[in-house]
Amino acid sequence: MSHFFKLFILMMLVPSTNCLAAIPVKFEVSKIHGLVNFVETISGRWTYSRTLKAAYEESRFNNAENRDLIAEYLQIRNHMANGYQFKGYPESRDLGQSIDKFFLIQSAFVNPAKGLDELKSRTTGLLPVKVSNRYFEILTHFLPIYESLIWNPNEKKLYAFLNSIKKKSTQWQLPVILGQINTFYNANWSDRTPFYITFYPIPGAKGHSTAESQYNFESVGVLVDDLNDEEIFGTIVHELCHSLHAEQDPAFQHQLDGWFTAHDSPHAKIAYQYIDEALATAIGQGWSYQKVSGKKSEKSWYAHRQTDQYARALFPVVSRYFDTGNTLDAPFVKEAVAIFAKEFPEAPREFENLFRELTIITDGKDFDAREIGNSFREKMRIPSLRRCSPLDKPEAVQCINEFTNATVLIIVSEAEKAQLNELAKGFPPVKTHLQALTSSAKNVMVGGFTADNKPFVLVKLSDKSQLKAFIEKLLEVRRIDGLQTPLMF
Repeated sequence: MSHFFKLFILMMLVPSTNCLAAIPVKFEVSKIHGLVNFVETISGRWTYSRTLKAAYEESRFNNAENRDLIAEYLQIRNHMANGYQFKGYPESRDLGQSIDKFFLIQSAFVNPAKGLDELKSRTTGLLPVKVSNRYFEILTHFLPIYESLIWNPNEKKLYAFLNSIKKKSTQWQLPVILGQINTFYNANWSDRTPFYITFYPIPGAKGHSTAESQYNFESVGVLVDDLNDEEIFGTIVHELCHSLHAEQDPAFQHQLDGWFTAHDSPHAKIAYQYIDEALATAIGQGWSYQKVSGKKSEKSWYAHRQTDQYARALFPVVSRYFDTGNTLDAPFVKEAVAIFAKEFPEAPREFENLFRELTIITDGKDFDAREIGNSFREKMRIPSLRRCSPLDKPEAVQCINEFTNATVLIIVSEAEKAQLNELAKGFPPVKTHLQALTSSAKNVMVGGFTADNKPFVLVKLSDKSQLKAFIEKLLEVRRIDGLQTPLMF
């Protein structure tokens, strides 16, 4: 075989990034987008920056009048949590859109000269008129506060960063990198569909920054006094990975879902719950950071311990797949599950993992499912949370059966414990533990797995004031096998 022919064969076997479609990316900053993030943050939303929230809470603007407005804003937010699910995708992907996220996305495309008036126009019809008017009155109230406290002191730094990251992303060939990632995920992203990335400022050099992706839109909070381009580039890639993961063909999503769910390891379900975030971290903070900086990052890759550890363990496998130009496949899943089982042998029994997909069902009187969900999210990461109430309606059992992958948490007060009698007819664990739950005035909780291996925790509390004690006790117990016998507290 001639030397030329050998070389030709090698060139055909080694993947070339030049033949991969380059995915366009557009960067912007937006004051109105920053304002919407700011008001969401100071209202206590669990996914937003603690550093940005602290900047407000430590300021002179944290007064009684503004706290009252934030409380009113939270009531309006109840209207905005509604949305819709995209059909034809695996339940575990939880793909859909909500009104609040639509507001967040549209805020990034507002003409600066038109400001909140344009955002109101863009979101017409999504809220009742009275509610919409009040929402924008509250945003208008907080706009000068945001300008004084956050935007004006940091605007020049943010624009300097914008110019820098644009140049670096061109230098580092971000569109080509995204083409490689698109191939790895076996996604369907078109090179005619750009990603829109909007930055907003977070004051300080150290602290908690956040970013999130919504399909082809990405929102990134930037610590303006810690502008490490390589690290922020890794964060950008991380979030874009989520979008590419969501954009896989539905048939492939079901196939990938099947590789995990058919796996006989008890760790497979939990590994699947972590895989989206862990892959995005391994690719963004791992592979892409190393690609542009020439070294592996020694800093924390992700704020959540298990995600960070799993991503680092997956990194060599991910790098191998990128080096060979391979796509996610069944052997990758098999290896990913084995890695997770090795790293986290106790994971299938730990509440930290069991509550990543959670259905909360309450009595609807003494306990509000939304409030309980928010309380739990202050203590642990719950990416997928569904809420139902009351217990004694057919919808409660439907809620349990509809979301097959979710752990079931049922909470009832002493005054409303009679609701358990109706739920016991449709959910056997309640029937099994009914006497333990109702025979004592003390707080009690019990947990385990149903006959089809669905995790559950049943809780009866004397009244609403005991919610904090229950959450602390659950975190203390840590594992579901610690609740096999009813626990009084």
